[in-house]
Amino acid sequence: MKFDNKAFLQETLARAKRGDAEAGKEALKTAVTALDTKDFNSPVIQYLARCLWDYVGNDIPLERALNVEDEPNKGGRKLKYDPVELMAVDVLLRYHAGMTPEEAIAWIDNNIGADRRTVQRIRVQYAPMEEMDRDLLLHSTGSLRKNLEDVLPHT
Repeated sequence: MKFDNKAFLQETLARAKRGDAEAGKEALKTAVTALDTKDFNSPVIQYLARCLWDYVGNDIPLERALNVEDEPNKGGRKLKYDPVELMAVDVLLRYHAGMTPEEAIAWIDNNIGADRRTVQRIRVQYAPMEEMDRDLLLHSTGSLRKNLEDVLPHT
């Protein structure tokens, strides 16, 4: 099955509009890429324009207008791992390093420190990432990429 970038982008934009700060940041990253590549027809450019209009035209604070405002502290500990990065590592291990789901969880626990429950929650929430291509997954690993050097050569 091929990764549907358009569907993933639409889901990301929808989550950002609902106030998901992580999705808002991902939408901004995508907008920057679209601007850099002069892809002005991308739906993310229209999204960015609406966000900026909320800021300049409707006097909404910038972080809220861009949908990157962190939620008020609900108590508890802050997330230790970026869920997108962790899911990218998980998918790479399962689909590109030949590990079973259980082996991937054990590897993540031993090498990154995220426990079984954390990985399982992220698998449910970010399941569409399973269809991303290897290069996009590698890019999405972010700060965790260095951990993959022994498992995936040429990372």
